[in-house]
Amino acid sequence: MIDVLKYEGEKVVVTGVASGMGEETARLLSKLGAEVYGLDINKPEIEIDHFIPVNLNDKSSIDDAVEKLPEKISSIFNCAGVAGSTYANKSFSRLDVITINFIGPRHLIESLVPKMKKEGAIAILSSINGLGWTANKERLLPLLNTSSFDEAQEWYKENEKTFMEPYDETPIPEYTVSKELVTSWVKKRAYELSEQNIRLNSVSPSAVNTTMMDSFNELTGMDVMATSRSKIDRESEREDNAKVLIFLNSDLASYVSGQDIVVDYGFSGHGIHGLI
Repeated sequence: MIDVLKYEGEKVVVTGVASGMGEETARLLSKLGAEVYGLDINKPEIEIDHFIPVNLNDKSSIDDAVEKLPEKISSIFNCAGVAGSTYANKSFSRLDVITINFIGPRHLIESLVPKMKKEGAIAILSSINGLGWTANKERLLPLLNTSSFDEAQEWYKENEKTFMEPYDETPIPEYTVSKELVTSWVKKRAYELSEQNIRLNSVSPSAVNTTMMDSFNELTGMDVMATSRSKIDRESEREDNAKVLIFLNSDLASYVSGQDIVVDYGFSGHGIHGLI
């Protein structure tokens, strides 16, 4: 068969390789012949070519990881993230969640842009929780316009009240804010990166059958998987989303950039029309 994906021998970076969709993405890329550089705070159980520990909540850890990566890479897959204030038996502040899900990945990606080959590609996991970014873009833009890890953190500390609902002063869930930031950043940054022939896209899954679902259920007090699916007779699996990430960074999507691909088998469209 013709190699339409063209990952054979390519150096790719995958974050979140110790679990969930990051682990599945790294596994599939290895099968496609890519040389995988896996980043995570925990060591993965799957076999990959290179593992580099990284804490996306720590700028110095990100910078150390960047130094250990090769001089030329072709693709970045950012799959790392946390579900909210509690995840994997750990507690996180609102700033931690914003940093791990957006500020840290943005810093990593921007630090790797100079290392990217011409016609390189970046895919980052967002969420259907981030689909409301257009309604909140005025609140998001000042943070998006920060130019560094430290500046972004300081802005958020000083302006956290910005992310409050306009009437009842109920904080917007930090996970939702982080994913709105991811999706809106992709829309904004993709145009600028086009000058360097680098593509940037995001993937927004609905509920996926991973260990993160336990944290979502705990945080919301409900069965998220059962209430966030269409009429298809199976759950969304890790591989469903990993395949879309791999497609977006492949040669098949060579003119696709600035897009957010929703992977939910029609669920969110049903909600947009007020039917949920």
